[in-house]
Amino acid sequence: MLFITEDNLRYKYKKSPFDSYIIEKGSKLTPQARQFLLDFRIDIVDKTKAKNTKTKQNKLGDNPICKNLDEEKLDEEVSLIIKKIAFELRDFDHKFATYLNDLAIKIFKNEIINLEKIDCKKSEAIDIYMNMNLDNPYLKSFISIEEGIDKLNKIKEKNNEDFIDKIALRLYIWFINISKGG
Repeated sequence: MLFITEDNLRYKYKKSPFDSYIIEKGSKLTPQARQFLLDFRIDIVDKTKAKNTKTKQNKLGDNPICKNLDEEKLDEEVSLIIKKIAFELRDFDHKFATYLNDLAIKIFKNEIINLEKIDCKKSEAIDIYMNMNLDNPYLKSFISIEEGIDKLNKIKEKNNEDFIDKIALRLYIWFINISKGG
């Protein structure tokens, strides 16, 4: 039996970062190694277990490690926050507000939602916000977005949801684009 330790994983990760780790037959992870993989959000593929596992779906509440809220309550809280943001942004961009509203409904109904990971710099959105004149109509939209993201992040702290980061990035990108006239 070969035991994989946290130090082994740290060394491998430092040499070449990875997003999934395969546990070969005859190997076991130490508890610290397993925690390392979970902390770095690295998928664990265990070849020693049966292959009937379903593919990972991007649904809220799928994280079995830290479920402080039940899945329905989590979906309800997140959908209410997104719906509120959609309502506050409807005067600025009806199409994006409709997208957010539809997303909130899907979350509330616990439907599977696939959001691609996108690159965005929060710092760019903050820089645009800080350089806006007080009479700029988009000033209020950023405040609404920030308040919503702050509430979503509090949920994320309790439940470790990657999905929330993807929503936050979409909100920042929308703000950057709308502020630049796009």
